[in-house]
Amino acid sequence: MDGSRNVYYQYVETIMNETVMRTVDPQITWYFPPSRKRAFDNAIKWIWADVRECINTEPAVGPDGEPAEQNMLQLLKELRDRMSEEELVQEIGTIMGAGHETTSNTVSWTLYLLAKNPDVMRKLQAEIDSVLGPDGELDFKNVMTMNYALACVYETLRLYPTVPHFPRHCVEGT
Repeated sequence: MDGSRNVYYQYVETIMNETVMRTVDPQITWYFPPSRKRAFDNAIKWIWADVRECINTEPAVGPDGEPAEQNMLQLLKELRDRMSEEELVQEIGTIMGAGHETTSNTVSWTLYLLAKNPDVMRKLQAEIDSVLGPDGELDFKNVMTMNYALACVYETLRLYPTVPHFPRHCVEGT
């Protein structure tokens, strides 16, 4: 699995780098060097094949032989009767792509802002300590009660949006 993860990250990096290049320099679409186009196309094909493999893999089983805790992939797979395989592949691919950069950027900027604002970090730490209590168990229910933590993330997104702009190409005058 490690080798597969390395390949996955390399392909995601190829796709992200090309996406940034196309965003920064829209004229690049007029001249797309063949080697970069091949690398980009191969990355896309590999990612889609990997997603298809995930869809067709049986759900994980826990040590007791029972199905493991349900995750987003399993929830989406339950939609097979309402979506074609291609629609399911596109949906999962979108979630993977959207979640990759946006989550890491948000976490990085949040940590940066907390480091720059020690009073905010202390208040956040106090909220975390009060919610978790002495056992320190973190679960979804606990996280949903952390209003100050949510406010910190929202402020981060206000200052450093994950998608700061949408490139557009005008096809006709208004």
